[in-house]
Amino acid sequence: MMKKREMKSKGARHTLLAGMVSVLLCCTLCLESTFAWYQDQVSASAKLRTGKIVSVLSDASGSELTSDIVFYEYDKATGELAENVATELKSGKTYRTGNMTLKNSGNITARYTVSVGESESSGVSSDAGTQTTDVLDALVFSMVTLDKDDREIITPCADFSRTLEQEGEFSFALQIDWADNGEGTATETQLENLQMCIQTMNQVGGFAQMLTYPIGQITINE
Repeated sequence: MMKKREMKSKGARHTLLAGMVSVLLCCTLCLESTFAWYQDQVSASAKLRTGKIVSVLSDASGSELTSDIVFYEYDKATGELAENVATELKSGKTYRTGNMTLKNSGNITARYTVSVGESESSGVSSDAGTQTTDVLDALVFSMVTLDKDDREIITPCADFSRTLEQEGEFSFALQIDWADNGEGTATETQLENLQMCIQTMNQVGGFAQMLTYPIGQITINE
């Protein structure tokens, strides 16, 4: 009987030892898997931060934009642009550029925002002494894009952003409307050296680059 008890006791110890070895083996495998996953994430993050963003803005013909951005009077009823470039902005009217296409030719995802403002050498000419910032406050610059059903989406530049994967692109037009309190703000006022600014951010929110495109001189003539 004693021998049988000793054998049972030894068998139990062996079973317990085998179980402990199995648990330790499972823990080791889990740790190795977690470490491998962590290494992959670090590697992916490192690749993301060292990627390159290359942005190309093209005009309606598909050529890279090198000239000043110009506006045309836009007829909301017909959806047509006037033939001649608008050098004067009249109250109550809407103005648009031709279509432009922005493409991400880099090797990482990028987020884009757009704004319109003054360049460092900007100026304003007005007999009334109106400041450029006051005049710009009277105008609303918006991005005009299309949804998947080709319906127009008009978004103020201040609220616009777009994310593009590698080789992704989107088309848009820039639109000018008068703010609700914009009429009567300025007469015979020339806005000089305005520019459209496209800011790019990488996927983790880090600033990547700022692209600037000059806007042709505009006169506000109410």
